[in-house]
Amino acid sequence: VIEPESLIRDRIEKALTIFEPGKLYIDPDCGLKTRTVEEAQAKLRTMVAAARAVRSAHHLA
Repeated sequence: VIEPESLIRDRIEKALTIFEPGKLYIDPDCGLKTRTVEEAQAKLRTMVAAARAVRSAHHLA
């Protein structure tokens, strides 16, 4: 299952209510090893897009 970018963005936004941006690192939890290469790449692309969107919205980039 590849989570929608909007869900990942929401999770990052929630984390930003707890952690300072400089202390928040966005990375995959685990489980990519059990996925196909295509699935892992798709998950990572979605995660990167969500992180970039949040950085842009908060002028962090």
